[in-house]
Amino acid sequence: GSGVKGFQNAGGVSAHFYSPMDVATHPTDKHSLFVADYGNDVIRLVNITTGAVSTFVGRQHPEKEFDEMNDIGFVESFVQDGIGTNALFNNPGCLVVTYTGEQMYISDEENERIRTVDLNTGMVSTVVGRFPGTLDGTGTLAQFSSPFGLAIPLDNDPLFVVDRRTHRIRQVITQGHRSVNTNEWTVSSLSTDSHDIAYGV
Repeated sequence: GSGVKGFQNAGGVSAHFYSPMDVATHPTDKHSLFVADYGNDVIRLVNITTGAVSTFVGRQHPEKEFDEMNDIGFVESFVQDGIGTNALFNNPGCLVVTYTGEQMYISDEENERIRTVDLNTGMVSTVVGRFPGTLDGTGTLAQFSSPFGLAIPLDNDPLFVVDRRTHRIRQVITQGHRSVNTNEWTVSSLSTDSHDIAYGV
């Protein structure tokens, strides 16, 4: 990266990022580094060998700051599942790749969701979350408030999430499989309110 805020795919210091928040490596592909490019609302891919930077999933939507919030004070215009750059994120904060190298989980902070990417196809799916709040539950019935840090054990289950503004650590039971059926994903809280905003796992 150049050190200059912006968006540009290029090699080495010619590339531009906008507030990159997190990185993750692939367990078997030693050339790939994934970057959560928070301000650009995309996940970038860096070839560690050549330094080339490309967009892996997501696309910019600079018009978002001018969009009006809906009646519960939440913008839903900037979330979309899809393959590669057809997907939309709203400030993707943290990411983690499973130890099998098949999936990547992303905390889509301003969309209050946990997203998954099939690393073989580039398909982005929402597995849990939709609206801001504190409710535990299944699939999109579960609520987050600024989900951020992520961690996952060797057997890929459960996924742990730092839920910053509810001051909780949440766990997402994934059943250890690759299903994106939201009815098969359950969120519960491991901790209760504290006095400070939590930032990472």
